[in-house]
Amino acid sequence: FGLHNHWWEFDEIDGKYIYDILLAEAPDMFSELDVYWTAFGHADPVEVVSKNKSRLPLLHIKDGMLEEGKHVHTAVGSGKLDIPAIIAAADPNVLEYVVVELDACETDMMQAVKDSYRYLTSNGLAEGNRVDLLGIDFAVPQFLGKFTDAGHVRAPCSSAASYGERDGERLRIPTHTNPRRN
Repeated sequence: FGLHNHWWEFDEIDGKYIYDILLAEAPDMFSELDVYWTAFGHADPVEVVSKNKSRLPLLHIKDGMLEEGKHVHTAVGSGKLDIPAIIAAADPNVLEYVVVELDACETDMMQAVKDSYRYLTSNGLAEGNRVDLLGIDFAVPQFLGKFTDAGHVRAPCSSAASYGERDGERLRIPTHTNPRRN
């Protein structure tokens, strides 16, 4: 059983984040921390990841300008979040997947996904892995850096961020079709 947060889980009740209350009340629950919504809720994603790293097998990586009333994302690495610091705060023995997603984007969505992929791979945060899935050229980022010491830490894209091309046609491919997932 797991939790995927949005910004309202970082509202406070009696001086505590709702997110922290939920984790305390469900000690066996894991969390897929959405780092963009964490920051949008005025919490520090690096601190939240560091504090809860033993419960974070998944990080939901998004980026954006963090403008009130405007929920528009950017390519990962081109917004205001410190993606390398967020990833570094995770426990490499717990973190299994990073999910890249763009809910809405003022630029071309597919270009933003490609730019996110390039950012992750060119900065040593992910390793490019191109596979052919039913004739579709599919890019799957995978972690490098300190996470390679932890074994097989992988980072498939979510369906909103996964992409492939076949004869110039852009296609979305859901995570569950990722042939590298064990």
